[in-house]
This record gives sequence, C-alpha cells and structure tokens, in this order.
Amino acid sequence: LAVGKNFRLRVTAVDQDGANSSAIASLTVLPGPNQPPKAVIAAVPARLQLDGTGGELLAIDGSASWDDKLVTGYRWTRLSNSSAAGFALNGSASQPVLLLANLLPGRYAFRLTVRDAENASGFADVAFKAVAWPSADAV
Repeated sequence: LAVGKNFRLRVTAVDQDGANSSAIASLTVLPGPNQPPKAVIAAVPARLQLDGTGGELLAIDGSASWDDKLVTGYRWTRLSNSSAAGFALNGSASQPVLLLANLLPGRYAFRLTVRDAENASGFADVAFKAVAWPSADAV
C-alpha cells in the first residue's frame, strides 16, 4: 500500500435472520519507523601488489550503500590499526568512492559510515595489505 494514501472501507455484518448493519471506516497508510542505512563496500583484494613507481592509485567503492529513504552522507576514516601511509584525493573521504594515492607497503584499514536524512547511520570496514613489487635484484 502506498504511504500517505487514504482508503474508505465499508464493513457489513449480516445475521442469520438477514438483518444487517454497516459501518464506514477511514484508513491512512503511515510510514514505518526509519531504518538505519546499510554501508556496502565493493570487494577489495586482500593483497594489493604495488608497482614500485609510487604512483599507485586505489578506488574503494561504497556507492552500493543504501537506505530505506536516501543516503545523505558518506565518511571514510582510517582505522587505528591501519599502519600504512597514503592520502585521499579530491575530497573523496566524504564521497561514495574513496580514492587513495601514494600507497606504500603496509596494512590499510578504513571504515565507511553512511548517514540518512534522519541522522541514522550504518558502517562497514575494509582492510587490505599493500606489498612491494619484487625488485630486479630479487629475481
């Protein structure tokens, strides 16, 4: 049933002798309680091989996050157990897709928090390990 739609219902009761009585009732469909949004992060490789140029760029995609009404905000934060360097590009820490540049070998861990219009929130975490490309000397 559509939220906000009004319905008029007629109920008629008939007894065994055929006598009847009717009543009309109005019904309005109300919205249910707000549900917190669901943060969804696309799969990231658990192990990321760096190419050794220092120009690595990684996109972590949270655009599949959803809400019963509308996701109104995204916030990516580096978790305390994230030991590696690198930085977010172009204000992407407040966008659906986090763009990371200048990745160095190490462990990375991020949390995506999404908010809805009623300020409810949900989160998801992602972690991966960046490893150095083997040098020519190692071959």
